[in-house]
Amino acid sequence: MKKLFFLASVSTAILTGCGQKESAPPAPPTPPPAPAPKAEAPPAKPTGGSVLTAPVDYLATAANAKKTADAKIEIAALSQQIQLHFAQEGRYPKDLNELVTSKYMKSLPTPPFGFKFAYDAAKGEVKLVNQ
Repeated sequence: MKKLFFLASVSTAILTGCGQKESAPPAPPTPPPAPAPKAEAPPAKPTGGSVLTAPVDYLATAANAKKTADAKIEIAALSQQIQLHFAQEGRYPKDLNELVTSKYMKSLPTPPFGFKFAYDAAKGEVKLVNQ
């Protein structure tokens, strides 16, 4: 049994250790790649996300949302009265003041500060535009 073990060990050593390894000539060293130019990002602008200004930012956003909602309601009311005028008179009003003079509205709504109503008499459309 010792002979069998010895013979197996020697044959394994011969098979694994006798092979010649060819060594390739070392490759010439390649220079390291040039560093990419660094693009400088513009400084980030503050978005008002400070804990100290959060209540003020919230109130400003709520006020702007209210102005927008009020303007949409006023435009919808004007459009409804324009369509009623068209249904009864067979034509669109010449201007928005005609809705008041022909008793479709008591008075024209006031547009938000910095805006005005733009009325297209040919199409019967009213829009809110900057002054």
